[in-house]
Amino acid sequence: MSYAEAEAVLQDALAAHFTSAYVCTETPSDLAAHLPVIRITRFGGAADQIYTFDNAEVDFDCYAVSRAAARTLAYQVRTYLHGTLEGSKAGGAFVARVQDIQGSTACGEEVATTTHRAWASSEGKCE
Repeated sequence: MSYAEAEAVLQDALAAHFTSAYVCTETPSDLAAHLPVIRITRFGGAADQIYTFDNAEVDFDCYAVSRAAARTLAYQVRTYLHGTLEGSKAGGAFVARVQDIQGSTACGEEVATTTHRAWASSEGKCE
């Protein structure tokens, strides 16, 4: 039996919920033209021993026109993950658990002073 890959599940779910944001797994080369942006990057975790669950560790990088807007978007993503997605079906998977690893943090990284970034990390279990 195979499991649903968490990065794809999250991309589909976040794109459906945050319809005004560009949700991706790779930063677009023309980032400022796509704001706000939610970039999903898996950085760890593993499937269970029988490959029915994907226990993923994922970063959510949120880009927006201001530091405050980027941080707000990161908080909204976290709220959605815990308040709506956890315990529900999305992208053909059941999202069994969501746990914070790192809370929303403004990074101070500006791209040409028009784009600001905030990020958070979560661990999730998809079946």
